[in-house]
Amino acid sequence: MEYQELQTKAAKLSQQKQQEMMQPFQIKAQQYQQRMQAEQQKLQTAYQAEIDSVISKMKTTVKEYGKANGYTFILGTNESIGTVLYGEETADLTEAILKEIDAKYAK
Repeated sequence: MEYQELQTKAAKLSQQKQQEMMQPFQIKAQQYQQRMQAEQQKLQTAYQAEIDSVISKMKTTVKEYGKANGYTFILGTNESIGTVLYGEETADLTEAILKEIDAKYAK
């Protein structure tokens, strides 16, 4: 029975009968929504796994290229920020900067 037909028939019935008549349709609609949400979640998970794989491959390729071609740094850009895609480990200033911050802001 189509939904519109069901509504037309239900309009002529008592509220109790309307609820009884509509309940199977509502259950089926809810089941479809749950199935659709599960499928959307599967698609999102698959999409994220594919994106992660591409990013991982890109990082590996950039690192290998940088090392093989003697680069000290390879910078990436996007519209909001630039990032270091590759940097020689000898050029890593993290420890020096942390020591400077600790010395400057020690309590």
